[in-house]
Amino acid sequence: MKSCHRCGHAWSVQEQPGFNNTCEGCGTPVHSCANCEHHRREGRLRCDEPKAPRIFDAAAANDCSYFRFRVRGLEPEAGEQIANLRKHLLDDRQRDQPAAEPQLRWEQLFDD
Repeated sequence: MKSCHRCGHAWSVQEQPGFNNTCEGCGTPVHSCANCEHHRREGRLRCDEPKAPRIFDAAAANDCSYFRFRVRGLEPEAGEQIANLRKHLLDDRQRDQPAAEPQLRWEQLFDD
């Protein structure tokens, strides 16, 4: 469902929002990075479209021609994302081993 990033009010119009459209629920700009599927909330690069202009306020109206309204409700939950990251970063052996005691790790690092 296409909806406002701030209040969740549904965008019922089939077409993409224009540069000056605002949310009927809360009045925030609809054509903004926060409502775009290219926008990432975290990380150094907030937009995954390399040709898009740099926008400093994600909630502000902008005239980016790469805007595509994000369809909410299809993103994986944060817990799933964390579990997937752990799965890729740790192999089975590392995941099943107990953590080393701090003193033992210290000795392994600094003993000659």
